Amino acid sequence: MVLLDDFSDREIEEEKKFSSKSSIDDNLNLIVRKYEEWLKRDSSYMLKEEYAKVFASLDDLKELKKRDIHYFVDYMQKYKEAEKYTISGIYLSALLEKSFNCGHNDFVIKTETPILWIGAYLSGKQHEKLFITIDGPAGMGTGYYGTNLFVRIKGKAEAGSGKRAENSVFIFEKRTGQTCCERTKNCYCIFNGYAGSWAGYETKDSTMVFNGNCGEDCASYTENSNVLINGNIGHLFGFLTRGTDFYSQNINTLNKVRVRKGGKKYLIKRGCAYEYT
Repeated sequence: MVLLDDFSDREIEEEKKFSSKSSIDDNLNLIVRKYEEWLKRDSSYMLKEEYAKVFASLDDLKELKKRDIHYFVDYMQKYKEAEKYTISGIYLSALLEKSFNCGHNDFVIKTETPILWIGAYLSGKQHEKLFITIDGPAGMGTGYYGTNLFVRIKGKAEAGSGKRAENSVFIFEKRTGQTCCERTKNCYCIFNGYAGSWAGYETKDSTMVFNGNCGEDCASYTENSNVLINGNIGHLFGFLTRGTDFYSQNINTLNKVRVRKGGKKYLIKRGCAYEYT
C-alpha cells in the first residue's frame, strides 16, 4: 500500500474525492481516466517509448500540483491486478515531470510496497535538479536513465536503481539490489547500507561513496571517477578501472584494491588524504 505525503484525511470517500468541481478534482478525474486508458492499451514494454507516449498524452492537463500526484499514487493501488500495473512508475514519472515543468519540485512518495520504474527516463534541468524522495522501499529501475535528478531512497532499493543515470545524485539509505548506479555518467551516488553486486559498475566521471559493505564487482571498470570506501569490500572491487582514485581510512581495504591505468589510492588520516602506494 502507498501512503500520501501532505495528505492525512483518509476518511474521505472516493466518490467525494473525485466528484468535486475544483480544479484539483478535475485534474484527478482526467489523470485517472488517462491512466485507465493507458492500462488497456497494448504495450511493447519498451519503457522509453511508453514514457514518451504517456508524457505526450498529458498535454491537456491543467497545472499539475504535487497534491494531484499524491492523490493519484494512493488511488492507483486499486489497479494492482492490471497487467501493466508493474510498469506504472513510468506513468507516474511522466506526471512528475509535468508537475516539475509547472514549477513544482521536492516530491515525496511514501511507499509500503515497491513501485517499479519511478523516475525512469525522468529529466530535471541542468541547473535545477528534480528532487524525489521515496519514503519506503523502491522498485526496480528507480531513476533508470534519469537526468538531472536528486533521488533519495529511505527504504530498500531493488536492482537497477540509478542505472545509466546522468548528472544526478542518488542516496540509498538501506540495502540495495544488484547493478544500482551501474554505468552512470557524472553522478554522485551514496550507499549507506549494503551495496549489491555491480553497484557503480562501469561508471564514468562519477563519485561513489560506500558507507556500508559491498557485494562483488562493485566500482569495477570505472573511468575517471572517485570512490570512497568506509565498509568491507567484496571480490573484485574496483577491478580494471581507468583513471579512478580510491579513498579509505583502512589500509587493509586499500591493499585489496587493484588500481590500474592512471588511478591512485589515498589513505585518509585525520580528515586529510595521503597518497598510498
